[in-house]
Amino acid sequence: MSDTLIDIRDLVWTPTGTPGAEPILEDISLTLNAGELVWPVGPSGSGKSTLLRCIVGLEEIQAGEVRWRGDTVGPPNIRAFRRHVHYVQQDPSPVEESVADNLAFARRMAHQDPGADSLDADTQRDLLARMELADLDWERPFEQLSGGERKRVALVRSLTLQPDVLLLDEPTSSLDEDSADHVVDLLYDYLQEQLDRRALLWVTHSSRHRRRLGGREFPLNTA
Repeated sequence: MSDTLIDIRDLVWTPTGTPGAEPILEDISLTLNAGELVWPVGPSGSGKSTLLRCIVGLEEIQAGEVRWRGDTVGPPNIRAFRRHVHYVQQDPSPVEESVADNLAFARRMAHQDPGADSLDADTQRDLLARMELADLDWERPFEQLSGGERKRVALVRSLTLQPDVLLLDEPTSSLDEDSADHVVDLLYDYLQEQLDRRALLWVTHSSRHRRRLGGREFPLNTA
């Protein structure tokens, strides 16, 4: 029997601040099991990115629930949930000023959870090198990086904590095809390393990546 990690039941999300707005996400139910790669698909405006934000509590849902390993996710356990489930934004924000400080912050966060897996600075460098950033200046301010550089540094920042689930919002957009393939390979290898406890929920406009990696599609339609 599959190990269910995330179970979304009858989720409804409606934009706030717009009187009479119709739901963008309505009665969404999705189960994400260990070892799975799932692609939310749908036209622009169907709520793919919003779904990821709802899962980690960055958008308030009007109905339904998100469960983590059988427990409903809410204020009492949202911090622990986010330790295991990482949202990698389409336009990542810095948590510290420089690249080095951002990656050091991730290492410090990992060390707050005794016994949990985490990456050291050398392994972080190796991951950046795999994604063609071996020569990146770690003293550069995060906000001065290109869009593609920010995405890759943010991805390593998340991987440092070795989360069970990655919620990926267009991690290869703004990258050329070769650079994008390096990111895709890294993420696929991360999943394959521990299929018994990891899963990916991945938003992308690249049908080429979906065909290449397989997995299953989860259709979203505008309500």
